[in-house]
Amino acid sequence: MPITPDPILTAAREEFARHGYARTGMAAIAKRAGIAVGSLYNSFPSKRDLFTEVYLAENDRAKQALLASVDWSDPRVALPQWVAGSIEAAQGSRILAEWFGDALGPHLRAVACPESRCGVLDPLLAVKLQQWREEGRVSPDVDDDLFEELYAAMIALDRAGVISPRSLEFLMDALLDKVFPVAR
Repeated sequence: MPITPDPILTAAREEFARHGYARTGMAAIAKRAGIAVGSLYNSFPSKRDLFTEVYLAENDRAKQALLASVDWSDPRVALPQWVAGSIEAAQGSRILAEWFGDALGPHLRAVACPESRCGVLDPLLAVKLQQWREEGRVSPDVDDDLFEELYAAMIALDRAGVISPRSLEFLMDALLDKVFPVAR
């Protein structure tokens, strides 16, 4: 009888959430799933493949919750909500935090957006940016690369904790004024 991936994914999610990617072993996942390590490798040839499946499911759950909570009608409102929600989700999850990591981040971004380059941007945010651009809400001076760099800088500043929340909010407002000048 073939082993279905559901118990494996559940066990993997629990292990990755508890220990993170680097400190989770395939043997621990197999033990938690109640299967032999060889059976685990028959279903998932590598830890990275298994983590990718877990990440995509976890990211989808978190993204759906965030999508419902963000007011997308105005980019000047939506972006701060999206950034704050994304940071909060990543800080609260060892699984989601890997999107921003050096080890797995590039792989996860390539899997999440195979048709286009989205760098650190979530594919949904890249789509929203394109929509706002088509609506004429984005300054013509701001191309996708610049937007991505600014987005990454805001996340890095927030995660590093090197400036006060007040300063971060001021910087975000200043950036929004330059990026979305007609969205007032």
